[in-house]
Amino acid sequence: MKKLCSNRAVRITTSLLVFGTSFMLFHCAPLNSVHGRSDAALIVAIFGILALLFSYIFNLNYLMATATLGYTVALLLGVLFNTDGLDGGGGATNNLWQIWLVSYWVFLGIGIMLDMIKKHKQPHSVQEVANTEPNDEHKYLILGILIGLPIGTVIAVIASILLGVPATWIGVGAALGMQFGIVVGATIDYERKRK
Repeated sequence: MKKLCSNRAVRITTSLLVFGTSFMLFHCAPLNSVHGRSDAALIVAIFGILALLFSYIFNLNYLMATATLGYTVALLLGVLFNTDGLDGGGGATNNLWQIWLVSYWVFLGIGIMLDMIKKHKQPHSVQEVANTEPNDEHKYLILGILIGLPIGTVIAVIASILLGVPATWIGVGAALGMQFGIVVGATIDYERKRK
């Protein structure tokens, strides 16, 4: 048990150091010229911090890995595939931060799915089920938040690209997706509890 705790502490410390270093390099160091010295590094990092907190609380190792490494890999994808354009007023635009955000959400989604598959495939003894049952009381609420937030963000990003919706609505889309996930997840949990 002590060894397990120390291994988990090492994983958490390592992920914090790697993620924090990546953020500092892309937000504060001269490397911020890669994304045009915009607030994209901060916006994407907020989602990464939330994902890391979920991974630490619920011991989701794959999510921890994809949230840590995906931050940098998603930026590299944005740098490789970004395009310049013009907005409606004739100003220059670039979609690097949108590619960065959406591809980072894809990495987070992959981490969540891998953790769910791993949890589903693990054999459970009667004692383990008895010990973990109270923790599953809000299972669908958590899943609703973890799924609703990225879906709302992706829909808002697609709307901003295709329909010309202002980019400030991306936060609103993320909040609405999370709210929808909270309502659906809490309702399912409530119905399960009643039964």
